[in-house]
Amino acid sequence: MGLLSKLEKGSEIYAENTALRALITAIPHIGGSIDIIFASKAIKLIEERLIYLLARLRVEMKSLKEGIVDKDYLESDEFFDLVMRLMDASAKTCHKEKIDIYAKLLTNSVAIQGREEFSPEDYLNILIELTPREIDVAKIIYEKEEEIAGGHSAGKMIIDLKKLSEYCHFVPKEDLRFILIRLMRVGLLSPTTGWFADVEYVITEVFRKIMQYLEIK
Repeated sequence: MGLLSKLEKGSEIYAENTALRALITAIPHIGGSIDIIFASKAIKLIEERLIYLLARLRVEMKSLKEGIVDKDYLESDEFFDLVMRLMDASAKTCHKEKIDIYAKLLTNSVAIQGREEFSPEDYLNILIELTPREIDVAKIIYEKEEEIAGGHSAGKMIIDLKKLSEYCHFVPKEDLRFILIRLMRVGLLSPTTGWFADVEYVITEVFRKIMQYLEIK
């Protein structure tokens, strides 16, 4: 049974459960909204998100040349699993920018090049964990690495929080600290003691590989 079929069945069961509906609608302020979601809105929202994902995939796949598509991979269990997880992740987010990234990741997964070097399944796990704002900060860190460098540690650029905050004007400085911790927890940054004020993290190789992977065509 597909995701939409399960939701439709669940909505039918919910609609018939008058006791449960009464309990939910009795919740002050939000009960009515939750009732609408359970009764019908969830199906419509998820359908719209999956349609958007498919539209983005169509655009992304047009950029691939026929010769670089791995036909064997398209028949594999790995590709099936990735498609199912990506559709589930798309259904669970209202942010189109995240769905855009998922579409790009799936597109690049079918290319023959880099098959041994990159791991789209692992990258999807990381991207699912991050909010759009955290992804925006990660992009700035990657694109402005030279500008936000506050020094070096073991040959790696150290992030200067003050310099980074100048590019991340959409994030309060204290929130930016929290985002850096979040990026560290998913493996995109690693901590360093450093010798500079407000310097805490360096970019990991996993971070670079994910960003390179999303740029592959």
